[in-house]
Amino acid sequence: MATRLRVFLLDHPARGEIERLWSLVGDLERTKTAVQLLIGPPELFRVAGMFAGALYTQALVSYVRCFASGRRKGLDRNLFDDRPDLQKIHDDVKAIRDRHVSHPVGDYERCTMLIAAKDEDSAAKGIGVHHLFFSGAGAKDLKAFLKVVSFAHKYVSSELTRVGDTVAKDVIGKGATWSSAQKQFWKSVSGEDVYGPGW
Repeated sequence: MATRLRVFLLDHPARGEIERLWSLVGDLERTKTAVQLLIGPPELFRVAGMFAGALYTQALVSYVRCFASGRRKGLDRNLFDDRPDLQKIHDDVKAIRDRHVSHPVGDYERCTMLIAAKDEDSAAKGIGVHHLFFSGAGAKDLKAFLKVVSFAHKYVSSELTRVGDTVAKDVIGKGATWSSAQKQFWKSVSGEDVYGPGW
């Protein structure tokens, strides 16, 4: 049985970059999962419209977070400079998030007051409101969204591996990789050590 090790904060010049890249990978993985679930069985939209809307909102927000700057430096739109097809999808996705999710009443929300009457000149017999709140996208748009997310995820994951390999060699020694260092870490500690009151 392996000896249980304790967890300590790593003080390394690349620590901030590793944490930033890890957070970006997490956002992109949440986005991919949400979009893949939305592409899934068509019954999802018919049976669980609210669930589909929540997934789509999660996907939009998680994805656009990767391109925002605040406490962490986000990705730059120029990631897609060599791929104008993906850059257009990226811009469309961001616009949907900006106009529909982040700000009220955009292109994807319609609210219209209507009357029921025999004909246009007749007296109204009833008043109704037709409200349409777009809460997802069609399969073609979702597949395009997944394509751009997968591209960004692959880029960020390779950056994380590149920086992580350097940190692993610096901290553990020659021959260590980011992947092997993580496997050894989780083999030597428990989730409680990491997420609990341990450190």
